[in-house]
Amino acid sequence: MNYKSNLCNTKKIILTSLYLSMFTYIPSYAVTYNIDPIITEGQVIYENGNGTFGKYFVDSNGKLQENIPAGGAMSQIVVSNKDGHELILNEYKSYIFRNNNAVAGGGAIFNEDDWDNTTVWGGGGTPIITFGDNQIIKFINNTVSNSFNTDTYASGGAIFNVANYYGSKSSIVFGINDEVLFSGNSAQKFGGAIFNLADHYDNRIAIISFGDNSNITFLNNKAETGGAIYNSAGGRETANAEVQFGNYTHSKFTNNSATNKGGAIYNDGDLGKISGTFSGNNVISSDKSITPLGGAIYTTKDITIYSDGDNENTKITEFKGNYVSQGDDKIDNAIWVETENTQVGKNPTVILQSLNTGSIQFDDQIDGGKVDGTTITRNGYQYNLKIQGDNTSKVILNNSVINANASLTDTNLYISETAFADTRTNLNANSGTVHFANGKSENYQINQLTSLESVNYTVDVDLTKLAPVPDTISTGEGSSGTVTISDINFNGELKDFNAQILKAQDDNIQLGLSDNLKDKYNTTSTETIHTNDTVQANVNWKDKFNKYEQTNTTTTGLSLGTTNTTNDSIEYLTKTTEGEKIYQVQWAIR
Repeated sequence: MNYKSNLCNTKKIILTSLYLSMFTYIPSYAVTYNIDPIITEGQVIYENGNGTFGKYFVDSNGKLQENIPAGGAMSQIVVSNKDGHELILNEYKSYIFRNNNAVAGGGAIFNEDDWDNTTVWGGGGTPIITFGDNQIIKFINNTVSNSFNTDTYASGGAIFNVANYYGSKSSIVFGINDEVLFSGNSAQKFGGAIFNLADHYDNRIAIISFGDNSNITFLNNKAETGGAIYNSAGGRETANAEVQFGNYTHSKFTNNSATNKGGAIYNDGDLGKISGTFSGNNVISSDKSITPLGGAIYTTKDITIYSDGDNENTKITEFKGNYVSQGDDKIDNAIWVETENTQVGKNPTVILQSLNTGSIQFDDQIDGGKVDGTTITRNGYQYNLKIQGDNTSKVILNNSVINANASLTDTNLYISETAFADTRTNLNANSGTVHFANGKSENYQINQLTSLESVNYTVDVDLTKLAPVPDTISTGEGSSGTVTISDINFNGELKDFNAQILKAQDDNIQLGLSDNLKDKYNTTSTETIHTNDTVQANVNWKDKFNKYEQTNTTTTGLSLGTTNTTNDSIEYLTKTTEGEKIYQVQWAIR
């Protein structure tokens, strides 16, 4: 059925923006539309729109119009909020935007403030689109292509949201407990599903907001940059472009693709806290003049990867199977952090925060540096990586962390052998636990480790071989502090051994043993032995013989030892000390 033909006979609202010339003035006011769909069962479908310049729009009197003239809206299904219009879609259970096509911005929705030529700097409006709570909203196979040959247009395969003028604010809000799907959308330029931009002047805000406890899925979306989401503040320090994920919102980014940067997300703004699953996202480039970056996420600003086990939907946040590729070269990469400053601490920060039994897992690299064309400079351009949470949660790094100034606070960290082996990466362990114990003895390489004594480490020691085989921790130049062993996973029967755990460059970093570990394995036992003087076959009748009591003490326990550098080894020793023979009784042969 072609629902467009029913426009005049129903109250169905399919709004399209009038993308007017900046010199055209439209009075500023707010209008709220309630939609009466043409199909029952609580579902509205907007599909098969092909708006060369926009199929539907709202005129200056708040009336719905069709077939706008050239020079109008750039998309066929939009809210004309250039002067502060507001659309509320909260009456029906399901809204579907499917198979729509635009020639510039927003295959399904175009939301932008307008220029007010009655003031010096415009003073744009506050366009708002609000979806209700507990709804199902789908954007499927919407596209946008470029017929205007500009950078901004041909962006936002499903949604184009822009705050374009001084003091303006454009926003699209999804409700609480919503199910939101972006599938198969594409844009020729930026943002295969969503294009969110605060541009042109300072002091403007563009917001895409997903409500608490929502499930958000981005599947098979494509663009040149930002396969699913393009979020940018346009390089302005006082502008604010936000994509907000509410508390306990779970996101799935699967098989989204770009050809330049950000297979799933390109970020030059504020992403809020991100939780969920990133799998199979990629940046694939056949252009040798382009360096593909950020298999899942490309960012120039701080981001937080988050997991909170209080809600099952956000218990695990994981990155797996994301990559960048050019020709035959393929690298498993989750995040690229773009840096510009050579001063430590001044570049963007990636926060990995897990709480309340939550977990974060990376099977792909985290990398970053300064990119100039095809030249990547890492030395001197470190980004910051903060691993933090609480003692019930964990962060798992199964791949490399490259060019990072990393820190650990409070949480449980599980790493691969080479997670921190990169020669440009350092790890500052301030609190929490680093878990090397996993049932097999391995060699963990940490380029530069600074460790406080309060940080705990767990290790494996295999005692089934002729000689003990422990986990080893190899640290590079500049390492310092104390590696406090708090627990040992023994494979085999416990016996005396000496094992080098720490392989350090010098004595500036040493092993320590926690009090709990020493209490667990340090034992003392006593044995009382009674002995007699030996009575020979031939004795003198006056000979006297004694009976004695002797208490022997046996101690077992762990201690520190030195193999190459001070306190680089642990020992388990059993030692028996014989007590003094104490006279008890004497007798003679009579």
